[in-house]
Formats: sequence, C-alpha cells, structure tokens
Amino acid sequence: MHEDAEAWYSMGIAYHEIKQYPKAIEAYQQAIRINPEDADVWYNLGHVYCLIKQYPKAIEAYQQAVRINPGFSDFRDSLRETYITLKQYPEAIEVCQQSIRIDPEDASAWHNLGEAYELNGQTGKAIEACQQAIRIDPEYESAWHNLGEAYNKLGKYPKAIEAYQQLIRINPEDACVWYDLVVTYNDLGTAYRKIKQYPKAIEAYQQAIKINPEDPDAWYDMGIAYDEIKQYPKAIEAYQQAIRIDPEDAGAWCNLGNAYKLNGQTGKVMEVYKRLKTLDPNMADKFFNKNMLP
Repeated sequence: MHEDAEAWYSMGIAYHEIKQYPKAIEAYQQAIRINPEDADVWYNLGHVYCLIKQYPKAIEAYQQAVRINPGFSDFRDSLRETYITLKQYPEAIEVCQQSIRIDPEDASAWHNLGEAYELNGQTGKAIEACQQAIRIDPEYESAWHNLGEAYNKLGKYPKAIEAYQQLIRINPEDACVWYDLVVTYNDLGTAYRKIKQYPKAIEAYQQAIKINPEDPDAWYDMGIAYDEIKQYPKAIEAYQQAIRIDPEDAGAWCNLGNAYKLNGQTGKVMEVYKRLKTLDPNMADKFFNKNMLP
C-alpha cells in the first residue's frame, strides 16, 4: 500500500515540477488517501495550492503537515507565510509562538514573530521579539533592520539610529541601510524642530547630509530650521542646495524666495517668482500675494 502512495507522490512531484498543478493536486490527494500520515505529501499539496492562490486549502494542508511533524520548521514557516498572505496575523503569531515553544533559542522564530506582531500593529511586542532574535544572534541583519523600523515608527529616533548603525557595522555595503539612516536622522531633526530644539535639529540634519550630501529633503528641512531661528543666510544656502539637487521642487523655491525677502534681498524675489510660475502657478500666485504686493 505504501509503495502505491510513494508512486502517487512521485507522480505528484513530476506534475508539480512541470506546473501541471491540477494533476499534481490529484496525485498528492491519491497518495494521502493511501497514507494520510505523510507530512511531506501534505506540505507539497499545500505548496501547490499556494501557487494557484487557493490559500485556505493551502492552510489546511500545511496544518496537517505541522500536525504530523511539528518539529520541522519549514512546515511552520510555510503555514505562517500563508496566514500573512491572508492577513490573518493573529494566526501567524500563534505559529511563531509554537516555533518558539519548540526551540526558545531559534533566532529566526523570534524574528518572524516580530514581523507578525508589526503587521498586526503591535509595534512594542515587535521590538521585544526583535531584541530576542538579536540576543540569540547579534549579527542578524534583518532583525536589526526591523528593530530600526519599529523604533522609527514609534518616533524613538535615537534608538532607531543605533539599530541602523549596528546594521551598517555588520554590512557596510548595504545601500538601503544607509538610506534608512539618512531618513531617520532627518526624522530626528524634524522631531527636534517641532519642539523648538533647533541646535539638535540642525545637528541631526547635518548628520543626514554628511552621510548623503545629495539628499534634498535634509537640505530643505535644515533650511526650515534656520528660517525658524531667523538665520536667513544659512536658510538660503540650504534651500539653494535642495534646489541644486532637485530643481523642480516648488516648495524649496517658495521658501528660498521667502528667505530672500526676510534677508532684505528683494531683487532675488522676482527671480524666484518667475521660476515658480513655470513650476506651480497656484503657489506662484500665493507667493506673489505674500511677498510682492505692497
């Protein structure tokens, strides 16, 4: 009998590989009818159902595979991923917790739990799970990245920066992490600016610019900070840099014109107005009413 099951299983794999999924499903089901306790067949059946986007049936098959062999992490991972595809995040969390109960020192399971918590809107618990993954494996790049993103989401920018810096220490060639670090410094600067801690805001923007001198957002936001403390020459310089990088940024042109007027450089205001007319006529009209009408 089991030989017949193996024959059906092999046939299922053959159909699976050549993408004849209905025939693969039929063969796997025949194998299961003969031997319903073969976890591998259930797993492959689940995979085929995923490929044809029949996710509820995939979940049923993966659940059977996990029931038969709960210790095999690939089965649980596929079940978790399918729950996430269906946005069934509490169920995905339960699968991750099951993995951790089996092996509390499985860094990947903690990492996956963190991702599931984050998707479920439980950022605090996501941070705790990422920290556990990093405790077990201090070089776990994805866990450091997710930790940085979670801190960023909560507005805990210094902690986010620490996480990204750890990630850069591990993999200094990862351009995406450098980008995230620039964005985080910029967010930190804006947070300081909102509470009027301008020196700290400017320092954060300068850190962003030090990493990427071609980031227009950091220059633009630093210009706003200088504007707000009435250091108009420095604001002008920052806006000019933002415009050098992104000449089509109407907001930067508008702020540059405002700073020119406040700095007494009225001759420059008309130049800005003419440029704004080509970029954003509505903004140009507002600029004219604010800065050029008597």
